[in-house]
Amino acid sequence: MKNCLRGGVASLLAQSCKSLDELRAESFPNPPEITGKIYSYLSLPINSNLGVHLNGNFSFPDSVQLSRLFQGNSDDTEWNRYILYEVLTDLHVKLLEYIVKLEEARHQKERSDFVPHTANNFWPIPIKMNAYMGLYKDYGIDVIRKLGFKNLKFFWTEVNGGQFVSLREARIFDKKKTIIADLLVDSGVSAVKLDKDKIRQLNDITDYPNFPYEPVTGELVCEKLHEIPDIHDKLDNKHDSLFELLNFILQDKNSFEILTGLPLVPLSNESVGNFGELYYIGRKEHLELFPSTGPSKFVSIDLPENLFKIFNDNNFPSFTNIKKFDASGVLDLLMFELRPLKERPWDPNGESIPNDEWLKKIWSILIQVTESEFSRLSKYPLLPVIQPSKLVRPDMKYPLLHMPEYGHSLYYLYPILVKLEVRFTNMRFPDNVHGNLKKCIVECTPSNIIDSLERSCSLQHMTMEQLFKTSDLSSSDYGTFRTFIKNELDVLFVHGRNKKEFMKVLRSLPIWPIHSNEEKFIDATAGKLLWYRPSFFSFDANTNFYKCDRESFQALTDIGASRIEISEYIRDYIIPQITTKSPIPSKDYITFLQKVLSLRNVGIEYLRQYKLIPNKSLTAFMRADDLYDAEVILYLNIFSNDKFLPPELQNDPICLNSLEKIGLNRQINSNIYIKCAREIESQFQQPDKFLINIVKTRAKYLIDYLYTNSFRFTNEQWDQIMHIKFIPSEKCLQSPFQEEAKETLGFESFAVLCLQRYKEVCWTERPLFERSVEPDNLFCERHPTIGKPSLEEVIKHWLFVVKEIKSRFTWNSTEIKRVMEEIYKIINEISQDEILKVLIKFKINDSNEKIFLNGDDPLDEKSWVAGKELVFGIQEDIKEGMYKVNACLMPYRNLLLLAGAYEINTEELEELEKLKLKKSEKDIKLDQKEIIVNDLLDKLIMQSDNEYHDVFFTFDKGEARIGANRYVLSAASTYFKKMFYSGLSESARNEIEISIKDIHPDTFWILLRWLYGQSFEDATKSILHKPDDFKTDQYLSFLVSLLQVTDIYDVESLKDKVIDIIIKGRYIGVTNLCKILICSEDCNAQQLKDYYKKHIISNRKLVKEQLLKLHTNAANDEERSEILQMSQLLDPFLLDDE
Repeated sequence: MKNCLRGGVASLLAQSCKSLDELRAESFPNPPEITGKIYSYLSLPINSNLGVHLNGNFSFPDSVQLSRLFQGNSDDTEWNRYILYEVLTDLHVKLLEYIVKLEEARHQKERSDFVPHTANNFWPIPIKMNAYMGLYKDYGIDVIRKLGFKNLKFFWTEVNGGQFVSLREARIFDKKKTIIADLLVDSGVSAVKLDKDKIRQLNDITDYPNFPYEPVTGELVCEKLHEIPDIHDKLDNKHDSLFELLNFILQDKNSFEILTGLPLVPLSNESVGNFGELYYIGRKEHLELFPSTGPSKFVSIDLPENLFKIFNDNNFPSFTNIKKFDASGVLDLLMFELRPLKERPWDPNGESIPNDEWLKKIWSILIQVTESEFSRLSKYPLLPVIQPSKLVRPDMKYPLLHMPEYGHSLYYLYPILVKLEVRFTNMRFPDNVHGNLKKCIVECTPSNIIDSLERSCSLQHMTMEQLFKTSDLSSSDYGTFRTFIKNELDVLFVHGRNKKEFMKVLRSLPIWPIHSNEEKFIDATAGKLLWYRPSFFSFDANTNFYKCDRESFQALTDIGASRIEISEYIRDYIIPQITTKSPIPSKDYITFLQKVLSLRNVGIEYLRQYKLIPNKSLTAFMRADDLYDAEVILYLNIFSNDKFLPPELQNDPICLNSLEKIGLNRQINSNIYIKCAREIESQFQQPDKFLINIVKTRAKYLIDYLYTNSFRFTNEQWDQIMHIKFIPSEKCLQSPFQEEAKETLGFESFAVLCLQRYKEVCWTERPLFERSVEPDNLFCERHPTIGKPSLEEVIKHWLFVVKEIKSRFTWNSTEIKRVMEEIYKIINEISQDEILKVLIKFKINDSNEKIFLNGDDPLDEKSWVAGKELVFGIQEDIKEGMYKVNACLMPYRNLLLLAGAYEINTEELEELEKLKLKKSEKDIKLDQKEIIVNDLLDKLIMQSDNEYHDVFFTFDKGEARIGANRYVLSAASTYFKKMFYSGLSESARNEIEISIKDIHPDTFWILLRWLYGQSFEDATKSILHKPDDFKTDQYLSFLVSLLQVTDIYDVESLKDKVIDIIIKGRYIGVTNLCKILICSEDCNAQQLKDYYKKHIISNRKLVKEQLLKLHTNAANDEERSEILQMSQLLDPFLLDDE
């Protein structure tokens, strides 16, 4: 029985009293709902709720309850399940296929009134379930699955007038989504309407492999809509329908990517836009912000809340180009409302956009702007500037200052800064805005004010000076701003630390007043800062010096203004003006100077060289050292008013002390006395200004001061005193002296004045002291040269008296004799000086003039003789021209001898004999050895007496032939001794001629001279004459050649001499060093080699530098090869570890 499968599926198509034929004709317009039962030929007490009855040859074991017919693991239950799932499901599918055909036939009849029954009355899966109905659900699912796999057109859609479609073709929607389904149907999509339970059951089947059912998603709907041609014409543009369609589509985020191009965007102007075009999602108030843009750019403001949330989803705009009404969206829309200008005027209280209300709403959104969007934002004038009222671009480089209307500590600066084009705003950003935006408005702080001024210059294309000059600031404005800078300077310095540009701007503020006829203000770099305490003074009406009080001075100092000390100001500004403009001293200047001097500035000493102190008469500016303290009595007796100070300075002790530092004469010392003396000299030279008797009185006072006070004059100072003409001279000599007296103007110097007691010996050459000022003895002892005539002056006076005065009738013989005696006496005294003795002799020795009075009568010409006509030691005159010295001239023996007088002396003959005796003794004591050596040497040098020469040396190219004596050579050299007396061929000949190769004759000459006993110096002089005149290299080459000769001929004494000379030469040139090293090696001169090895090591750095320079300057390969050889020779001594 089990091997024969039987079964069936039945459904009730109609419930009526009509006949079967009639019902068939009606095509079951009203099929009843039945509760499906299970049959096995007979009805079983089992309800399946399937909507159909199932019949099969099921197996019924005795022990199993009917309710568990399909449950368990027995063969019977497996058989029953097989029938249920494999047999009956196929039959169920056939039943449904048949029913669909009946439905299609009915549809053909009814058309518009057709209501399908398939999904409603014949749905295979039971809707009502209990705990035991799970296997029937599985049964129904199998039926649905097989319907799908067989592509049975079971599902009804209204598309194209209505038709059945397969599960694969169907796009199943909830019945409640009628609008969506109808919209899709109208668009040609096979939309099927099912209730939620059936859709849920279908969704449970989708896990089966290859099950041809795809739940409808938003992405799927979009794809279908894209497939429909002319979709724009077929879609309903009513927003309610769109809202419902969009609500379904947008639940699936996968649909976002394929929305582009679909006309599904409900716009605020009641139209529909295409996804992909740029629209903005916002509220009604947002649309009102952009009237120029209009509602056509905005998604419908009636958008349901759930759709509004989706449209505002962070991912949605990236796919659809529908942007949020955020900062980015606002920036897009701004271009339709505002032109991207740097600035524009506006009326914040006006009706038109932009106004204050509009701007606040815009900024309520824009404060969320990001860094990437800031560049777009910065194109639009959105920041309000107050006074003048305008909008400007947000600009980090040119931020606005935020100034609240009330309560700000710096509000008092607001009117001034507005004049200076500083831009203020009453807008303020919250703390959480992006940093770039926050930088566009800064707080009104001192540092930001300074930065804003610099920005104003930049915006106005002006310098800071031009900005202030055009700002129409009042003096009060300047003062207010200057006070602000001074008060906030510490804050500004802290901010400007390590900010050079900020400090540069701070210094460039032209707010500092200067001393000028005009009201001018300059910056902290353009002027000079003078110490504020003295009252300012300048001869110029306009200056660039700051006019400042203590606070301004300190501020300018701190800012870095060029500060000038008062001493520098005087030196660089006051003195040049005095020098070039020659102004007249004023009381204002005296007041200024008085305050300067009261500063007790220790650095003003250098001012002593300048004429900047007004004199008492206010007639000139003078150096301090040309003025004098009126409290010193000496000065009052010497100087006039133009050499004293004005009362304001004279009566101020502090000023006096300061002036003393720069040279004011307050003490009497050597220098001051010299100045006094020059003053007398100057006054005497100005007779039209100073009366001579007053000058003479002053001079006597000054001279008496010198005589009665001790001064420590330096030689230079005393020399000045000696030559200043401040001493009254004697102008009226008694007769007959006045006839030829030295002319004088009445004042002379110590250097030319002569004491009255020397009148007889110099009155024609020197003026005399006036008796009232002649030095006393004590002064003369301290200065013995003062008042004494010089030797030349006395001699000149002497000659003049002899020539001119002795013959004049106005002179008597007694006076003349007395004058001559005085002259002879003083010159004879002077002759005791060895130096002056020479001068006396020079002046009078060769003279034939009869200047000596050798008698008692000066009027007798015979009494006058020349000095060389006098002879000491004779008793009588011998002849004319040889006279004995008379008693009147005997006291002047030294003078006469210097004048050429003779003196008989027998000691001269004795001395001559002694000299002859000494010469004779010297000749006798002459060394016999020296005589022999000199004779042999003479014969060698002369080379004329060949009879004394028995050996001759010849040289290459016949340059010379030198003869010598072989005995002498053998005695002086072992080499020649061996040559001449050891059986060599040379020793057998009477006359020997020896050929000398590669030796210069001059070098060989020196060898021979040495062997003959001549000293090295004398021998070399005969050849070189002046060895020092030779260059070092030449002289060294000569010595090397000579050393080689001494080595050849084994002359050790000469060799040692040459080595010693080369060592003393301390040669250091690399060429010379190489020459010496080679020679020392060849000539076995170990001492020479050892010395120069140490010499090279000690000076290795210098030697290396020479080699390097030679290498660098080598011109060709030959030179480089020579340098390489020298390097190889010297390298052993140049190593650092030597």
